[in-house]
Amino acid sequence: MQDPTTTARSLFTDFATRHGLSIRTIDEPNMDLLMEVPAQKGLAFTLTLGLQDTDRLNIGFEGLWAHFFPLNRKQDLVRALLVGIVDGSCRLAIHRQFGVVTSRVLERRVDGAWQPVYTAHGLAIPFVPTHVTFIANVQSGQGHS
Repeated sequence: MQDPTTTARSLFTDFATRHGLSIRTIDEPNMDLLMEVPAQKGLAFTLTLGLQDTDRLNIGFEGLWAHFFPLNRKQDLVRALLVGIVDGSCRLAIHRQFGVVTSRVLERRVDGAWQPVYTAHGLAIPFVPTHVTFIANVQSGQGHS
């Protein structure tokens, strides 16, 4: 079996190469691997990609830090999510109450409907209206949607 750090590095660099994106390694002693894909032509925001605890893949952007484990069972999902983030078939839904973020939800478009893939919860007040905004990669590189 391949070393987990090598597997994750290959996953992240192959993704960046396939989409013509630059990627760099960040020295972070608390992570097995931390890489950054900066905002650039083809990507409207910075993606942070990581491996921690030898088998937990991470995707971070716009305040979301999503964890997927174990590595050997979630690497295909993470690969698909990264492609979806770039091609716009994945988006981030940010839920707010009184201007405060109550959750961030990574969603993927499946059969014409948006389905949650990962949710990072904050404190929400039941029965209080929630305002939702969306962040998705814009193919033209113009920015947030």
